[in-house]
Amino acid sequence: MHAAGWTVAVSARRAEVLAELAVRDPARIVPVPLDVRDAAAVADSVHRIERDVGAIRTAVLSAGTYVPIRAHAFSAQVVRETFELNTFGVARARNLPPPGITAAILTSAGRSRC
Repeated sequence: MHAAGWTVAVSARRAEVLAELAVRDPARIVPVPLDVRDAAAVADSVHRIERDVGAIRTAVLSAGTYVPIRAHAFSAQVVRETFELNTFGVARARNLPPPGITAAILTSAGRSRC
């Protein structure tokens, strides 16, 4: 999207990764540090993007992590935390009401493209 001339807001938990990305084009790559496990932070980030960049026209929602676990060291807590991030992280963003992110991820046919 950036290559096509769009201004993009990018988010990740690690601000240093975002800074490295934004340095490529500070005018059109807007870093938004965010932990999608925090519902209030997700909502705040959407409002910040709309305030600082403008209306969200398209949203690409993706969140994920991978933690390898050997069978002998299995941890239900690690599985729970991974599931929480990978599944509910995107759901939190998708759950925001219009005119926020929900309106942005609907196509003209009314189908979601997340």
